[in-house]
Amino acid sequence: MDRNLEQSQDEKEQQDGSPTERRPRIPSRLFGRKFIKTTRLFASSKVLNSTIPTQNCDIITVFPPNTDDSVLMWLLSRLKARTPQIHVLLRHLKNTGVYVFYMTAAYEELLKGAEEIGLQKPLKSVYGGGKKEFMYDEQECFEGVEDETGFFSSQERQSIVYHMLLNLRALEGETLGKIKFLEGQSIVPLLESKGIISKVFPLHDHDCLQKLRKSWVQAFFRKQPLDDICNYFGVMIALYFAYLGNYTAWLCIPAFVGVIIWFLQQQSELIADSCFVIFALLNMLWATLYTEHWKRKSSLLMYKWGTLDKKDELLVDPRPLYTGYLIKSIVTGRQEPYYPAWKRYLFCYFISMPVIGLCLMVVFFTMLLIFEFQEWINALIKAEDIPAFSHFLPKILLAVVIGIFDEIYKKIATWLNYMENYRLEETYNNHLIIKLVMFQFVNSFLSLFYIAFYLQDMDRLRDQLAALLITRQVIGNIREAVVPYFLGKAKLMKVGYEITGHMTPRTLEKEIQDMVETRRRRRNAAEKSETCLENRAKAEFKKTDSSLILSQAEVEITMSRYEDTFDDYLEMFIQYGYVILFSSSFPLAGLCALLNNIIEIRSDAFKLCMNHQRPFGRRVQDIGTWKDALEVMGAIAVFVNCALIGMAGQVQRLKPGMDTTSTVLFLVVLEHIVLALKFCIAYAIPDIPKSVATEMARLEFCRREALKKLESQHTMQKDSADRHPAVSPSSNVFSFKSDSSPYAVAASLPRSSVPSSSSSSSINRDGNAQTGSTSSHSIPVGRSSTSGTTSQQSESDRRGGSMTDTRSSFFHTQFVQKNSNVREYTTAQSFTSSDISSHLFNSSMKCYAQPQSSVPDMQTKSSSSTSTFTSCSEGSLSSSKIVTQPSVSYAKSVIGFANPNAKCPSKKEPDS
Repeated sequence: MDRNLEQSQDEKEQQDGSPTERRPRIPSRLFGRKFIKTTRLFASSKVLNSTIPTQNCDIITVFPPNTDDSVLMWLLSRLKARTPQIHVLLRHLKNTGVYVFYMTAAYEELLKGAEEIGLQKPLKSVYGGGKKEFMYDEQECFEGVEDETGFFSSQERQSIVYHMLLNLRALEGETLGKIKFLEGQSIVPLLESKGIISKVFPLHDHDCLQKLRKSWVQAFFRKQPLDDICNYFGVMIALYFAYLGNYTAWLCIPAFVGVIIWFLQQQSELIADSCFVIFALLNMLWATLYTEHWKRKSSLLMYKWGTLDKKDELLVDPRPLYTGYLIKSIVTGRQEPYYPAWKRYLFCYFISMPVIGLCLMVVFFTMLLIFEFQEWINALIKAEDIPAFSHFLPKILLAVVIGIFDEIYKKIATWLNYMENYRLEETYNNHLIIKLVMFQFVNSFLSLFYIAFYLQDMDRLRDQLAALLITRQVIGNIREAVVPYFLGKAKLMKVGYEITGHMTPRTLEKEIQDMVETRRRRRNAAEKSETCLENRAKAEFKKTDSSLILSQAEVEITMSRYEDTFDDYLEMFIQYGYVILFSSSFPLAGLCALLNNIIEIRSDAFKLCMNHQRPFGRRVQDIGTWKDALEVMGAIAVFVNCALIGMAGQVQRLKPGMDTTSTVLFLVVLEHIVLALKFCIAYAIPDIPKSVATEMARLEFCRREALKKLESQHTMQKDSADRHPAVSPSSNVFSFKSDSSPYAVAASLPRSSVPSSSSSSSINRDGNAQTGSTSSHSIPVGRSSTSGTTSQQSESDRRGGSMTDTRSSFFHTQFVQKNSNVREYTTAQSFTSSDISSHLFNSSMKCYAQPQSSVPDMQTKSSSSTSTFTSCSEGSLSSSKIVTQPSVSYAKSVIGFANPNAKCPSKKEPDS
């Protein structure tokens, strides 16, 4: 086929009049098709490192190649109608054949979405500092809100857009093909579960990801950059790595002591028995101190990352796959799905529990069969029919069977948990953790309990624990990091090979040269640039440079999805159980766990940064039910270690004269003493560090003081505004004050009496007019005829001949800084006189008349923000000032605008 393609290419060149001189095809003649296939394989491997970054996109939705156009248009039309804040771009990727929705949102929509998801952002110091849930109407109180590119991290942007996407819900009776939606059901998750949507995931940020690879994956012995991990992957993943790093550091204690005891046990039986008892007691106390330290550490991190405060469950939105009939929430007043609790209990008692019990019975009988196989192997070894190392085969088989059962049961537990239909994501995860822990405890520890308390063989217990611990760790690291890495490489190479499959050798050679040149230019541009934005701008070249260069979306579609941290936590939980339950019989268990976790931190970081698609960031308060599981495991460790001390015969050998009854009584007393000591330690050590509690109290005090100050300013401004005398309503100058809003407005609407030169008059607290000179800029405006006072003034203007009858009026607004706590803005806003009339007269405004003046100017002794409105038409000019008084809410202040829909610019603009 390759030879025919090359011949057809040569014939085409001759027909086009190209030079008839034939190039020597030495590679083809010498190596033939094998050389061409090798070249294509080389080119397809280079595709892995040559991608075009996708710009202006937060998340993508991927559809299978055979998706019908009607499905795409159906979903696109509903996105446009029901979630217009999401900007969607449809693309067909020719190299992979899939359809993709590129999704993003404007900055204003992101601000509104941040309030919906309860995103916490730092307050300005004048409002008390610290972090608080973002409020769109009070956005000026938050630090850095003016920076549209830096206020939200890429992870926060993606979480907000994903929240908007999940809010796309079905109407009553809505269908797509054979899929029937329930009213209020989230559309995208259901389509994803049915296979209509292949994947929904956020794209990686190449610049930030490259920094993480250098400071995290490649820095083997450095401290983990937890803040960078949190900003990029979210709180949930950052908290897992914080837990893993903290647990690994604490493993140094049992690892160090275990190595010492391992060597001391070789001295004599008396020393070995004493070390056994001491190490068992040490494990019990170590577990308590570790869990209490982690509580304090997690509280510090959660406060730092703004998730320490927990929302009430009734205020949290239901999870996307939660189903039920719609009812009106008594808390929020919105329509929300409701599922009766009795249906959930019915399913739990009559389906979930019997299925879980059946799975545990299968595990139990399988373990017994493997133990019988072990006995048979031992008999053959004694008869010298098989080699001595064969006794490890049943142990390795048991570790493999445990791994297989883990995968099967996880799918069963996930299905059971889904059918139980929990409302909140946190509740769903907690019940899934309980199911997995119950099964894993039996699956992982049943063989050890059988050997320790039924066979009562400590030597066999040591061998079994070493085999399980080491085998599970090695297999786990290979399955999590190595296998996905090579599978991802193979998928991309397959895509690259399909791209190059239709190319002739000459075309392929030219494409390879273009690809190498493009990569070289991009690398040189990245080295010269100084910022991430410059990197993106300079490194992005035309796709026509080489057709072998894939887009970022095409490359990441081939990657596997990172589901969640369940498997990672579960792996550490089982390892933790091995260490604190049975390491007294195998003191090197702590050292094996420590060495594994040092590798585990980097392997987990490697799979996140290299193998998997970027997961959506999730905000969690702590590690959830895993913390309770660790405490329960610590309590079980007390009973197990005390029982091991009695079963192994250490008490009888240390105290030969003690009978069985005395031994049992001694073990019971020891168990009670250790439990009491654990509870005393847990009670004495507070879960929240004093530094965190002090900082929280300090911020609360600062916010209350800021609230008192703002209330005092508001009271002074209100008293000052109330002292202005009133005149008849026919006066040309009016002052408006609202009971429901903090606006104090003085407006001069007639234009004929205003001289062309910019003179102004001010009114002091006694109501006396004061004149002065001031400069004012003007822009041409028109007026529309309205009812009431505005129409009368328009008529007087027409009679004076100073103004023409047009449809709209323009006002130039300048906010002058009078208070150091109020930022300075300048904006130009266009609206009609009817809009002003509607806003001023229809919002509960009371009129207070003031002495007529050509250009009135209101001044108050209290500090306030002043707005100057200037307008003119055909040479006539009038100006007025709007004194805005800040409204007061909890530790926040909002500046009022004449037009509430006007947007506050981030920087001061020159007057036009």
